Amino acid sequence: MKKLLVFTFLCLSTLSFSQKQKYTIAKVEASQNNLEAALENIEIAIKDPKVNSKHDAWALKGELYFKILNSEEEKYNRFDKNRCKTSYISYKKAIELYDGKSSRKLDDYKGKISLINNMAFNKGINLYNEKKYQDAAEYLELAYEVSTYLKKETSLELQNLGLVYENLKNYSKAEFYYKTAINKGYDNENTCYFLLYTLMAQNKNEEYVTQLNKCRAKDPNNLNLLFSDINLNLNLGNNEKSLALINQALETESTNVILKFTKATILEKLGNKKEAENAYLEVIALKPDYFDALYNLGAFYFNDFADLSAKMNEEINEVAYTDYKTKANKLMEKALIYLEKARNIKPNDKGVLIALQEIYVRTGDMEKFKEVKDALSKQ
Repeated sequence: MKKLLVFTFLCLSTLSFSQKQKYTIAKVEASQNNLEAALENIEIAIKDPKVNSKHDAWALKGELYFKILNSEEEKYNRFDKNRCKTSYISYKKAIELYDGKSSRKLDDYKGKISLINNMAFNKGINLYNEKKYQDAAEYLELAYEVSTYLKKETSLELQNLGLVYENLKNYSKAEFYYKTAINKGYDNENTCYFLLYTLMAQNKNEEYVTQLNKCRAKDPNNLNLLFSDINLNLNLGNNEKSLALINQALETESTNVILKFTKATILEKLGNKKEAENAYLEVIALKPDYFDALYNLGAFYFNDFADLSAKMNEEINEVAYTDYKTKANKLMEKALIYLEKARNIKPNDKGVLIALQEIYVRTGDMEKFKEVKDALSKQ
């Protein structure tokens, strides 16, 4: 039994010696830039408890993986996420074990970790631009982990992580990174705006309202946040407040046709007909081919024409009847102008065709009536 124990002890000692020897070999191979051989030996050597406790050994492992990451040789598949992380973890371990004898080495370890951070971040951004969002997320997660360790995380990193997860439709994770940015004091206009989008995507309506109010209180003149407030109030049917917010936005976005068009529709809903008409005309003046504005204005005149025609048909006084008829015909002419312009943009729009069919019957233009009727029958 004693012989067996001695034999076992000798085997363990031999293994330990072999691992230590591998460390020496790894250093020699590394000095000759034989990266694969050096890696093979350091991976074995570092399993030895004594080698494992040396900051130099971990730094060597980190350096070898770092060199592979920056190698031009195709066989190394240069930028591999796992190698990137292994290099970071190795340098991090080297710093933990650092004996304090050489500040230059410590600065070198930290410097390499900083470079790894930049490499991972840039790779993540490139993958994001290539729309490889899952891969981008992994690299940006690593970059953020390294930045956090270095205590130099930035709003840009957190926002980019949020954007990546937005594109992956992982809104809860996107929300987490945007909120992390805000909690760290990076609550700029983009972070607030992006967070609002993720809350809306998750139907967190109450939190959306609360967050929007917080963001707007801090930056009341921010247009993106103002637009978010407008959309919220439009969805809630708060027309008066929506109109006030749109007017505020138009102070700086005076030629924004979408804002002007929305204003026109709200004014029409509120019964402010003259103001609504002028607002539609302003939109068309800015963008003559704006279909929705052309159609709405044509329908606006057509509806007024229909209302006036109904009153005209009930009128028994000849003078009043003639007055109604004159005004109704003018409205019909206006409706025809804008509805025909709308049809030039969308020839087969059903709403436009139905309205034009009614007008052509009333004007007696049977040729155009038949053409419109045929177009409707094909739908």
